[in-house]
Amino acid sequence: MLKKNVNINDLATRLGLSKGSVSRILNDPQAPFAPETRRRVMALAAELEYRPNAIARALATGQTGSVAFWIRDLAVAYNAHVAQAFETQIEAAGYHLFIRLYGGGEGKPFPQMTPENADGIVTHGAPPHGWTVMAQSDSRRVPLVLTGAILDPEALDWVGVDFYGVSRTAVEHLLASGRRRVALLTPSHQCDDRRLAYLEVMAEADLAPEVIETDGESRSAVRRSLAEYIAAHGHPEAMFCHNDDAAIAASRVLVDLGLRIPDDVALIGCDGIEDIEYLTTPLSTIVLPIDEMCALAWRYLKRRMQEPDAPPQRITLQPTLALRASSGVS
Repeated sequence: MLKKNVNINDLATRLGLSKGSVSRILNDPQAPFAPETRRRVMALAAELEYRPNAIARALATGQTGSVAFWIRDLAVAYNAHVAQAFETQIEAAGYHLFIRLYGGGEGKPFPQMTPENADGIVTHGAPPHGWTVMAQSDSRRVPLVLTGAILDPEALDWVGVDFYGVSRTAVEHLLASGRRRVALLTPSHQCDDRRLAYLEVMAEADLAPEVIETDGESRSAVRRSLAEYIAAHGHPEAMFCHNDDAAIAASRVLVDLGLRIPDDVALIGCDGIEDIEYLTTPLSTIVLPIDEMCALAWRYLKRRMQEPDAPPQRITLQPTLALRASSGVS
């Protein structure tokens, strides 16, 4: 015998509440109800295995209970960590997350943007201009918050990360050990404050910059590009890597070539992902404030959803440099 689907009417009757009250509690985490009333509704809904009708909810409330997260790709470990951290934030508030990937590398076309069926959007990094224009169009102005390395300071709301100062410190640390052939390992398409800080520090030290550009961000692409570069030009004495994935790939190349870290080549990464804790030589890295960034992004997005005309919300977070054995710190 098939089990009868439980609807809001059933819940309201059992609880002695109005259908409207039950609907608001189930669909709006911010609805002003007493905690005990909310607890009773949620407990009974779980007990009876109530499954909301998303279409009906959207028609009744004008909200979908979902948030879109835009990110370039999930192949880079840091990006996957950010997506997971943000999902943790919104699920705790009763929302659902869906992810849109907006890039595939330099020279590759971006996917066609369609209007998001979401109550709000958080984007990590800088998505294609057309996407943000469509999200903010007059036909459907979706609340939007940018996170990460902010390339559009005029965006309405953003939680930025300052890569410049800590990147300068990282490169200065590599030079302070007496190394002079210090390289930047970075994707060819990437031109942000990490590159700017590196170039400025090298110029101030009156040293020639050595930018090793990779043809992608995946570990395999970095490994291939770096191996080819070293075969043609020899190895630098130190490398400041665009991210931890690049540093992990670089360490593999160096080991394969019989080079010692940090004696022959010192390394510093950027991100602070868990993977670097499992390397034979602990990796120095720039640790990014992922959890704080995602918590603030969700706070900003909630306010924008509730107060569409609120003043812009903007903050810049500071990463920290964690020095370990890969850059000569015991």
